Amino acid sequence: MGPWTAAIATIIGAHPIPPSLGATTWAPLQTDPGIWPTIAQVSVGANVLLLAVLGGIWARNYWQFRSKHTLGLLVFSVLLLAENALALYYYMVDPTLATWFATAVPAIAWRAMMLLHVLETVALLFLVWITWD
Repeated sequence: MGPWTAAIATIIGAHPIPPSLGATTWAPLQTDPGIWPTIAQVSVGANVLLLAVLGGIWARNYWQFRSKHTLGLLVFSVLLLAENALALYYYMVDPTLATWFATAVPAIAWRAMMLLHVLETVALLFLVWITWD
């Protein structure tokens, strides 16, 4: 396990995988993901809504000012919206991956995904706040 993986595992409250154990022997120990999938799914849903709001504001600003900066913000919001919409689809709708995410993903993976999605939600909330002002 690399130093970044160990640091993130410590931050999210997971026990680092000892080098003597392979992923195949460690994964069965973490079969119950708990509340992490729900937090990740809610966070991704919030990201989709926040990016739709930001995209609308930045599209309006682009049509008004025609600057490359506002165009860049608009393209950023569209691409990040597509990524989050795809993640939401995979988590909740896709018949194969939704089942896999619900039953076979270890808790440590859910904690890591949840952490990334929640950090993105916090960043987007900040962007909405400064953009709306």
